[in-house]
Formats: sequence, structure tokens, C-alpha cells
Amino acid sequence: MASKRPEGKQDEARPVCVALNNTLVATDTVWESVFQLIKLRPLSLLVLPIWFFRGKAWFRDRHAQSVEPDPAGLPYRNQVLEYLRSQRQQARDVFLVTSAHRHLARRVADHLKLFRDVLASDEKCNLSGKDKLEAIQVHVGEAGFEYIGQGKTDLPVIEAASGVVLVFPTKRTVRRVEQFATVQAILGNHRNLVTTVIRAMRPHHWTKNLLLAVPLVVAQEWHDMRAIGIVLFAALCFCLVASSGYLWNDIFDLAADRRHPVKRNRPLAAGDLGIATAVWLAFALAAVALVCAFVFWDNHFWLLLLTYMLTSFAYSIYLKHCMVVDVVVLAGLYTIRILAGGASVDIPVSAWLLAFSMFFFLSLAFAKRYTELSMTDENALSTGRSRPYFVSDLEMFRSAGPACGLLSVLVLALYINSKAVRVLYSWPPALWLLCPLFLYWILRVWFLTMRAATDFDPVVLALRDRISYLLGAASAIILLVARFHS
Repeated sequence: MASKRPEGKQDEARPVCVALNNTLVATDTVWESVFQLIKLRPLSLLVLPIWFFRGKAWFRDRHAQSVEPDPAGLPYRNQVLEYLRSQRQQARDVFLVTSAHRHLARRVADHLKLFRDVLASDEKCNLSGKDKLEAIQVHVGEAGFEYIGQGKTDLPVIEAASGVVLVFPTKRTVRRVEQFATVQAILGNHRNLVTTVIRAMRPHHWTKNLLLAVPLVVAQEWHDMRAIGIVLFAALCFCLVASSGYLWNDIFDLAADRRHPVKRNRPLAAGDLGIATAVWLAFALAAVALVCAFVFWDNHFWLLLLTYMLTSFAYSIYLKHCMVVDVVVLAGLYTIRILAGGASVDIPVSAWLLAFSMFFFLSLAFAKRYTELSMTDENALSTGRSRPYFVSDLEMFRSAGPACGLLSVLVLALYINSKAVRVLYSWPPALWLLCPLFLYWILRVWFLTMRAATDFDPVVLALRDRISYLLGAASAIILLVARFHS
């Protein structure tokens, strides 16, 4: 795919200049520091536009003075590191040349100990384009230089370089660069953007939005095909907003995800998807969903969808770091789905269903946190933890989680004994069989959770678990018998 680098004394004498963002590291440190700042100080959203309009150099300097990514936690590209080490062994000078702020660039250089010098932006100069080329030429003189970059930016630098090493480029980028530069090597293969975007949207979590159909089922309206179609379209809107929320969550939680044994493989944490792309995609998904909800529903469904979206965003920025509040919000997001499902087809959601769902999903939220906490050591928690818990809190989770689940079954039992049941079901006593089924499922989930045998999300576990499907089928049969028995 690329020509080999020619060997020779003249080539060995040329210094190597390597970019930082999306080259040495699989991320954009400017975007990362901006979202770290928003996460730490949400009110900074008010001053960021002011900094930006004062110029890129000023913008980079101000947010770099406030917060910077930890150089030890950045996702370095191993292929680039190995290449740079091989060049150092040949006694070639290596320069880190980046538009990132000099504070971060210096810290990266001190961490890696590979570079002779660092050329980076400061409060007066944004080192990109022609400014970057001039800085390189001042330092390397007339000997020429080899440039290592992604190829999408810094075209003036690439044109002036004696040779170019492209890092994870697209085929289009390679063809474009080959028109005016010598491509000496290609490090890494560019991942398919469509596949990466789909992974980042987490479509396997969309099944949670089937909860919008719960009011339809409880109200015994499952035979209404028009209502089913409306609920499915409403669920699609929630899928888009949910994916937008997942993207925001991954953007704000990059540092913690990279320390996580499983979440480090997510597209944003691994550097497979750029932060800028994720931001635009998150905005687009939410906008499409809200427009559809506002156009096709004349009731408060769109308001519930907007509430879900804003709550998810607030959760990603702040609420997930508030003890107990985070699990209550998680349970609330599931309950909002049920409310929205009722609103989409104008079916009122009873207080019984709301009470049951709140306790039920609170139990599952505790199970999710328990699983995450049990797989995280105390040292990782003490260094920039993303959750407001310690390993010592596991005992509290073991107590509160199952208790909430059992309370949901108690609510179900009280509902079965209420007058409201007699209106909908011809043989209410059959519904008592639901209680042992729910008790078994909740306790089983918690046994598996404490044995570390569950997925990070119990709802996803239920959708992959054969026992859960059998219990669901049995519950459906019980509901039908109670409804149509004469």
C-alpha cells in the first residue's frame, strides 16, 4: 500500500517530526481538555465561547491552564512509539510538533522520553499549518525532515517534508498525499467509520426501549396494530436520543473508561472514533428524534423525550458523580420510558406501575453499580474515580439492591389485591403466580451479580438470558389466563 523508506546516510541524518493529536495518541487532546473542563466546571460552558472568539491560541491557552489530560492515561499508538524508538536507535533526532498547548506537550515528552525538543502552541501562537512548518524549518535547518502525521491536516508541512509517514489514514487520504509527497510508510489501518459509529451508538442497548410498550400491554391494548406502530416509532425516537446520551457519556468519561477492563475497548476510549465526530453525531441524533417527536405527537410525549435527553446529559456531566443520586437517576430514566410509552398512545400510567418500576429498576441500577465496583480495585478508585463509591461500599449495595427488588414485588402483590385489577382481569387470583416468578428472577440476578457472572447491565443480561425468556413467556401466559379465563 505504501512505498518503503529508502535507506541511506542522508536519510538517517534527517530529523523526524511527529504530530501529537490523532497521530502519536489516538485522540485529540484539545477536545479532551475542553470536555474535562466542562465536566469539572459545568459553568465554564458560559466562558468557552468568549475564549474561542479571542482566537485559537488564546482558547487553547486558557483551557490548558484550567485542565489537561493526564499524559500517562492517553491512548498512545504502539505502532508510532515503536517506529520512533527505532529511529532513536539510528541516532536520528525526534521532535514532537503539535498544535496542542506547550504545557501538555512538555508533559507528554517528559513521560515518553523520546524527543530532543518540543514545538507546541502557546498563548500567542497556534502552531498549525504554515506556522508549524516555519517552526520546524527554524529548528531543523536545511537538512530536511521526515513528518509523521495523519494526513488530514498540516498539508503545508507534508508538502515540504522530505518523506511522510501516515498514521491510520483513509485510502482517500493516502491517494491525496501521494500526489505531492513521498509516502515512506503507513502505520496502522484505518477502521471502517460506519462500523465504528454503529458500535459507539450501542444498538444492543436499544432493546431497553421496548419498555415503552409496557403501558400498552398492561392496558390490554396489544391487539391494536395502530397503537403498536405508534409505540414502535416512539421507541425509535428514544433509541436515537439514548445513543446520543451514550456518546456524551463516553466523551465525558474518557479517562475513566481507559482504566476500565472492558470499557477501554469502546470506540471513543480506544481512539477509533474522533471526539469531534462523536459531538456532531450526538447533536444530530438528538435533533432528529426531537423534531420527529414534536411533529408527530401533539401531546406531552416530546416533553418526556426532552426530559429524558436533558437528564441523560446532566447524568453524564454531573449526576453520575453524586452518591445514591446516580442510581436513582438511572432508575428514573427507565421509568421515564414507561411514562413516554403511555403518552405516545394516550394511555395513562397508573401509580401502581410507576411505584413498581421505580423500585424494580432501582434494584437493577444497584446491581449495575455493584458489578462495576467489584471489578475495580481501590487504587483505581482513588485516582480520578468516576463514581462516588469505594470498594468498602459493596456491602451497602448488597443490602439495598435486593431490598428494592423485593419491595417491587410487594407493590405487585398489593396491586393484585386492589380494585383496579378486577376491572381489567376476569380471574385476578391467577396473577398471584407472577409474584414467585418475579421473586425468583430478582434474586437470581443478585446471586449472579455477587458471583461476578453478569453483564455490566442487568437489563442487557435479561435480554441475553434463556431463563429470563422462559420466565417472560410464563408471565405472558399468566396474564392471558387471568384476562380471558371465564
